[in-house]
Amino acid sequence: MRAEITIGLLALLVGCANQNVPPLGTAADWQDYGSERASSGNTKQSETQLKALDSLSTLNKDTLSAYDKGYEQGRAEYCRQSAYILGVKGIMYNGICDQLDWTFREDYVSGRKSSAGSMY
Repeated sequence: MRAEITIGLLALLVGCANQNVPPLGTAADWQDYGSERASSGNTKQSETQLKALDSLSTLNKDTLSAYDKGYEQGRAEYCRQSAYILGVKGIMYNGICDQLDWTFREDYVSGRKSSAGSMY
């Protein structure tokens, strides 16, 4: 009985950890999901990638549009931060700001090369 409970709890934890798309699948959920991904510096997922993760089959024209809108809002927010400090801190940059600000990558690389990282 104890082993069954342990296995059940592990399955629940793994399921929660792997939940990559909005649990309810509403347009607002998809918009939040896109915004959160971009705000964390992640690249935009393609429709094919999103469909592969969408176990509830909620991805459609409207929810995909909401994801795109949220992603662009999150990307704008992410790209307002200091690329130099991002580089100094050694945080990985996935190139999501290159189309919005051509100097972002240059500033990031300058920060990566800086000796100021010891301050953080």
